[in-house]
Amino acid sequence: MFRKIDYLAFFCLSFILALTACSGGNLSAGPGSTPVPTGTATVSWSAPLSRADGSAISIGEIGGYYLYYGTSSGSITHSVNVSGGSSSQYQVNSLAVGTYYFQVSAYDLQGIEGARSAVGSKTIN
Repeated sequence: MFRKIDYLAFFCLSFILALTACSGGNLSAGPGSTPVPTGTATVSWSAPLSRADGSAISIGEIGGYYLYYGTSSGSITHSVNVSGGSSSQYQVNSLAVGTYYFQVSAYDLQGIEGARSAVGSKTIN
């Protein structure tokens, strides 16, 4: 039986951006160039407890999460697949100095993705 994607859309994920100290690591553009300091951002979330229609969803029904990030809140273009419904955080490494914007969405075992969370941000100094 097919269900509408709206039915499977997950209720909003709670989303917390954990601030992580910027330390260690450098990116370099090539020989003779000055290393560019890099940092990390650890993004944490809580699994949804219900679907958009209010029906319950268990951790076992969640296939994983997509973590989206970018340098503009209007253009969050990078994504990472974090598999497993029990996953609750991901560390993004090698971020250059600047402000980054993040969103998280859940997907079910059939691969149907729910709505993205609200946007969170972190500045790498």
